[in-house]
Amino acid sequence: MNRFILLVVVIVALVSCKPGTPEQYIQPDELEDILYDLHLAQGMVYQGDDYHQYDYNRALYYHAVLKKHGLTPAEFDSSMVYYYKRADRLEPIYKRVAKRLGEDAVNMGVSESEIGQYSQLSSSGDTANIWNGELSAVLMPYPMHNRLDFYMKADSTYKMGDTFMLNMMMDFHFQGGTKEVEGCLLLVYDNDSVACRTTRMSFSGFNQLRLQSDERHLVKEIKGYVYLGRGNEESTMLRLLFIRDIQLIRMHKQEEKKEEVDPMKTDSVARIDMTEDSLTEPADSQSRFGRALPVGGRRPGMEGSGPVPRRDIKLKTN
Repeated sequence: MNRFILLVVVIVALVSCKPGTPEQYIQPDELEDILYDLHLAQGMVYQGDDYHQYDYNRALYYHAVLKKHGLTPAEFDSSMVYYYKRADRLEPIYKRVAKRLGEDAVNMGVSESEIGQYSQLSSSGDTANIWNGELSAVLMPYPMHNRLDFYMKADSTYKMGDTFMLNMMMDFHFQGGTKEVEGCLLLVYDNDSVACRTTRMSFSGFNQLRLQSDERHLVKEIKGYVYLGRGNEESTMLRLLFIRDIQLIRMHKQEEKKEEVDPMKTDSVARIDMTEDSLTEPADSQSRFGRALPVGGRRPGMEGSGPVPRRDIKLKTN
């Protein structure tokens, strides 16, 4: 009995002695608030249409957020490097940030950029959000943390010719170096053939992968990934990619509506009896050539050409 009590005491002591974040670094709760404010500022950067001002505005809002929290860029960067080496601590912080941003969007009834077009979609209907994974992720350029993979099976609501769009909001936190991010969307058909679309993603904000399926085969599986490459830079350089508001939109192909036509109009024709007698007009009448057509239906210069033959002409009427 005494041994059992001693074991419990040791376990409790070990749990309570779990190391926390050193005092010289930003604590988790405060870092959550800072990242939240940075994301709000990031959204303000892309509100305007002047692309040449993006870099300037991004730096301006970045320093404004740090000043609000009483931090210098060096202090913030050193803390991010600390969490960068401890992904198990950074990931839950960012998930809480993503949740707060999502709740804000719902409360306001809107969300950012093109994402807002599909924010209220369900998993069914002609246009549906079929994403079934986590809505956010943090990627770092080293194994186990550098890929976001997804896979799902198709169901009976899928149709031939469906279009699929992988949407996401991305935010780069890089001290420097090349932003080597690759996105992939892959469709597997019922005959095991595949269609694939890959693209490079190198800027913060809204990113999209779009792929239309074959009109002759049904999709049975959807796969894909977002991969953050390491590049040639030193591994100690801070390179973080925050992804949130992930969606996979499936849209049915719109069927062309055939215009209904009144069969009475299309089938009806007028028959005009073009005989020699029918071409006879009064002497003072004007032909389409601007002068009188002589009796007998012959124009000057047509003497001796014989009578005008009988012809039946079909004219379509509206």
